Amino acid sequence: ENNSRNWRWIKVEASGDVPQGRYGSTMVYLLGEKMMICGGSDADFSNELYSFSWDVHSWKREKTNLSDDDAANSTFPKRHFHSAVVYKDEMYVFGGKSNGYWQDLWKYSPKTRLWNKQNHDHSENKPPAKRYGHSAVVYDDSMWIFGGFDVDSMLR
Repeated sequence: ENNSRNWRWIKVEASGDVPQGRYGSTMVYLLGEKMMICGGSDADFSNELYSFSWDVHSWKREKTNLSDDDAANSTFPKRHFHSAVVYKDEMYVFGGKSNGYWQDLWKYSPKTRLWNKQNHDHSENKPPAKRYGHSAVVYDDSMWIFGGFDVDSMLR
């Protein structure tokens, strides 16, 4: 934690299901009360989702499910170096890498604890190229993606 009043770093002591150290994960701020860490890698790729409650400084490993529409999949796919944004109190995860490169977009609802794969099968609405290590932001009701890598090169 960085206290902006005097610009000092403060180590926050936390309890609960503290996540293992990892790289390539994403972190977002949700519902005005918690942050969430998604995916990443330590020795293996992860699809774990952890929430941190600011009120009690406690971590919780979220138990999530897929929506009925995505029941054919067994779980939200493991990945690292993906992007995540928050829009209307839901988290959206795009791309990343595990044993291949991802081009998919998933929505997670903390209220229902459901993952739902977003379809982009409209010819005029093609998704960005498969990529990892990119950046993302929400602006004007849209998720903007920039940069990253695909199989061969750096992307814009």
